[in-house]
Amino acid sequence: MLLQRFRISTRILCASLIPMAAFALFAIFQIAELKAEADRYGATQALIGHERVLSGAIHTLQRERGYSFAHVGSQGRDMGNELATARAETDQALAGTADARAALRAFDAGSFGGLTEAMAVQLQKLSRMRSRIDALDLTASEAGGFYTAAIASILDTSREMAAHLGDPELAREFDAYLDAVTAKELAGQERGLAAGAIGASQFQDGGFQRFVELTGGQAVLMARFLSAIDGDAAEQARQAYGAGPSGELASMRRTLIMGGVSGLISGLDGRHWFNTASAWIEQLNKAALAAAQDIKAKAAIGEQRASVQLWYSASALAAATLVMAVFLVILVRSINRPLAGLSGILKGMAAGNLDADIPQASQSNELGDMARSVLELKEAIRLRAEGEAAEQARRAEDDARRSEEEAERIRRQAEDTRFAVRELGGALNRLADGDVTYRIENEFVDSLDELRENYNLSMDRLQETLASVQDGVRNIDAGVSEIRVASDDLAGRTEQQAASVEETAAAIEEITTAVKDAAARAAEAGRIAGKTTETAEKSGDVVRQAVASMGRIAASSKEIEQIISVIDDIAFQTNLLALNAGVEAARAGDAGSGFGVVAGEVRELAQRSAKAAKEIQALIQTSAGEVKDGVDLVNRTGDALAGIIGEVQQVNAHVAAIAAAAAQQSTSLGEVNIAISSIDHSTQNNAAMVEQTTAATHGLEKEAGTLSGLVGQFRVNAARRAPGTEAADLRRQAGERAVAA
Repeated sequence: MLLQRFRISTRILCASLIPMAAFALFAIFQIAELKAEADRYGATQALIGHERVLSGAIHTLQRERGYSFAHVGSQGRDMGNELATARAETDQALAGTADARAALRAFDAGSFGGLTEAMAVQLQKLSRMRSRIDALDLTASEAGGFYTAAIASILDTSREMAAHLGDPELAREFDAYLDAVTAKELAGQERGLAAGAIGASQFQDGGFQRFVELTGGQAVLMARFLSAIDGDAAEQARQAYGAGPSGELASMRRTLIMGGVSGLISGLDGRHWFNTASAWIEQLNKAALAAAQDIKAKAAIGEQRASVQLWYSASALAAATLVMAVFLVILVRSINRPLAGLSGILKGMAAGNLDADIPQASQSNELGDMARSVLELKEAIRLRAEGEAAEQARRAEDDARRSEEEAERIRRQAEDTRFAVRELGGALNRLADGDVTYRIENEFVDSLDELRENYNLSMDRLQETLASVQDGVRNIDAGVSEIRVASDDLAGRTEQQAASVEETAAAIEEITTAVKDAAARAAEAGRIAGKTTETAEKSGDVVRQAVASMGRIAASSKEIEQIISVIDDIAFQTNLLALNAGVEAARAGDAGSGFGVVAGEVRELAQRSAKAAKEIQALIQTSAGEVKDGVDLVNRTGDALAGIIGEVQQVNAHVAAIAAAAAQQSTSLGEVNIAISSIDHSTQNNAAMVEQTTAATHGLEKEAGTLSGLVGQFRVNAARRAPGTEAADLRRQAGERAVAA
């Protein structure tokens, strides 16, 4: 089962925790309920506090509404100073509603969020409405309607509070309180409506009917209020309420009703009505405040009672939990300690301690039964231990006898082993001296004779191997001598080839330098030819510009010639006019003598102008001929320059081809030079490798000689020498003679 895996103390704890958990859960539910009840009463006190703030704002708004009614109804003649004072009190009261609105939204945004927002929106219109009242820009009914709507928005918030009072009795009393507040609101409307009617000497449309409804509504609401409350609150409310409206107020109401019926209100003073109605409203306010104070006091008492019960319940839970925990610890220890003692005794018995006392054996419960079972187990273990001790003594005698026999057998084996070791030692000494022909002839005991045979077989194989190695060393020595001779010859030829390649590379380098220089000179010649072509082309442009300039000069000369012709015609006409003037002057006689002199001067000037014009025309014609000759010369110069440009371009093309060919040759020679350099590098590397090979061959020959000397230290049977050894000796001797030569 699952519980068998747990210790007994754990099982007891688990079994005890179930009722403890049930008890704790029940107590926690009780504590939570008491805590919720205390919180509800605390919330009720907070709501009543917020309601008193809102009620104060309603009271000041009601007063301001009444003064506004009277002020507007009298067309600004009455209640001006009182209205200003009431506005200041209203502003002070409304300033405190901001915190109340925020607290209500935090308490329950779903219930109070929209109501407080509507209240704030309505109150924001107050400033604009006051301006209209000061300007008399509205009727008394309109002014009263605004204040009534603002007060109604606050009352809606107050009515919502009733749904959040946890105690039904307190909720009932709060509803009664709201009846008193509503009655006070109706009284405030009555005060304002009547004040406006007194100022205007008549009720406005519907005002009279509304006045009657307000008067009757107050009586109904206050009757319901007084019947709903009880205890101290009822007594205080009745004292504040008194006998109801005063006789003076009742008389004024009758006068207003009579005036409303007749249509003309007279015999009433607005200020006196306002003060009398205000006293009545103050009675209603005191009654409502007494009820609110009683609700708050009852909520405080309920919160205190719930807090005390909460403290008692929590203390009882803590005490019960502590007692149960102490009892559980004592119970667990009363079981765990004897079990731990038995466990220690059993562990000691397992370790061989059978002398421990078992005090629990005298108990008459389950632990005593377990202790007596342990006592019986201890006796059984003691008897079994004594039997095992006797058996161990018998086994010890048998082991001693077998040990003596084994010692004799080991001694004989040691003698045989020493003999075998001496023989093997002598054989190994002969082997250390290089004698591989020695064999062990004396036989060993059967168990060690295989070792002698293996040694002799190993010596046979070693002798054959050494003989083969000696033959191989001689062959290697001869081959190395031949390789050395060939390497020396190859080193000489490689050195000669490296020198030839180096000379070839130097020659190719000089040719490459010469070709590069020729290519550079050809490129320079091409550049100069190109520059000459460019200069010739520029000269051609200058010639063409000169030809164009000559053309423009010729055109200008023709225009001047035309102008001179016009001047000549003008001089001719002037001469004719002067001649005609002279004829006319002669006809006039003495009267025209002066005019005749002037006509003669004009004729002379005209003749000189005609002569000068002809001379200029002749010069222009001569200049035109010179310009034409200059144009011909310039054209021939341009043709000559064009021919020069063509020839220079051909020369430039040939020079460019030469430069390209030289550059190609330079590139090819550069590649050849690179190839020769690569061959030279490879040849140098080959020479170095040949030198290294030669050095390695000499070193190998030396090592082969050393190896031959080492192998020669071993004595082997001459009959086992491998065939071909004589040929290797001959090759080696031939190599030595070649080196000497």
